[in-house]
Amino acid sequence: MRKWTRAASDCLCGRCGKHIHPNEPIQEVQPIKHLQHPLIRCGDCAEGDIPPDLPRFERAPIQPRTKKMKPMTASQMMDAIDRYRSPHPND
Repeated sequence: MRKWTRAASDCLCGRCGKHIHPNEPIQEVQPIKHLQHPLIRCGDCAEGDIPPDLPRFERAPIQPRTKKMKPMTASQMMDAIDRYRSPHPND
């Protein structure tokens, strides 16, 4: 499967090694259905023409953190590890 999109961050073309800057058009090639990372092709190496109506990449707004971690001393950390490693009474 091949689809045109814009680069979200700096990357390299998988065929020629050209440096691709953010927001440049790229073609993502997914040769195997369950492959985690698609192959990246620059506009020169990709098959077909770059679509003229390809939208610009817009970053999503940063979401606020929902949970704050409290600092722990070394002894509190060791107690937490011991509680985690201790056998559970229901086992």
